[in-house]
Order: sequence, then structure tokens, then C-alpha cells
Amino acid sequence: MRNLLLFFLFIPSICFAQSESVLKVREFRKSKEVEFIDTYRDFLSIPNVASDIDNIRRNASWIMNHMISKGIDHVQLLNPKTKDKPPAVYGEVNVPGAKETIIFYAHYDGQPVDSTKWQAGLHPFKPQLADGSLAKGAKIINWPSSIKTYDPEWRIYGRGTSDDKAGVFTIINAYAALKALNIQTPPTS
Repeated sequence: MRNLLLFFLFIPSICFAQSESVLKVREFRKSKEVEFIDTYRDFLSIPNVASDIDNIRRNASWIMNHMISKGIDHVQLLNPKTKDKPPAVYGEVNVPGAKETIIFYAHYDGQPVDSTKWQAGLHPFKPQLADGSLAKGAKIINWPSSIKTYDPEWRIYGRGTSDDKAGVFTIINAYAALKALNIQTPPTS
């Protein structure tokens, strides 16, 4: 019985232990939090309605520049053959000795939006900060001009904050964190 008891007491520490790499990435994110959110806010401010080709191209240019700034190689704008369709943004990270290819995809264009149907005080392309969930009675607050960290309960409201500018932004910055920390994944067979 004693061995069994010790075994069960030991399992939680194994299950909930976090790797050194995960902890390093979390610390990196915390140290860059204000920079990340300021940059994300700029990205969210660019209208991304798919039929608005001029602003779609602004989004694509922003994404390309962000990818380049984070050390992603061979960044290209791939224009479709069909006129007035959004271009794809492409980049590569070639890893010597890699045995597999991983592809990340996220879209940056959106459907038409009627800003008059948004909650009072909100606009699709003017990101707002709230002190929690507006659905639960939180209030819109001013963007802090000087801050070291954001309250984890705060929420950003704007078009694309989750679908799917968040995906684009997260993929690029996750790679940047791994690169900055020199964290490499092991090659697979």
C-alpha cells in the first residue's frame, strides 16, 4: 500500500510540471507583453473586409513586414490569378536536418461588417480595451499610456481580435519567441 500511495502522490507533480522551454516562453511573453499588445492594436486597426482590396493589401504588407521583423525567411506576397482577390502572404523557416514540414495557416481577411450594429462605444476597426467581458457588465477603459503589464481580465474588442488576426499574430510571435530563446524542436523520424 505504501508504494501505491507514493505513486499516486508523485503523479500530479509529473502531470503538471512544465518544461523549462515552456517557462522560458512564458517569461519572454511577459517581458514583451506591452510591445505585443501595442503592435497587435496597430494590426487590428487596419480594416480587413475581403472586398476592400486596398486595405487587404495594407494588411498583407503589415503581415509581411512583421514576419520579416521576426526573422522569417523568403517572405513573399503571392497574388491570385483571379482579379480583386486577397493575396496570400508566404514565408519559410528552413531547419537543417528537418525530416518533416509543418505548415501554419491563418486567414487575415474578413466578411463585410456593419459598424452601426456594434455595441455603443465599439467600432470594428478602432480597437477598444475593456476591464473584463462586456457581456458581464465590464466597462470600456482608456488604453494606458504607460504600463508594465496588462490585467489578464482585460479584453480587447475589435474586428479580428480572435478570428483570425489573432491566429496570424500568434503564429508569427510564437516563432519569434522560440527563435529569440534559441529553442529548437527535435527532428522527428
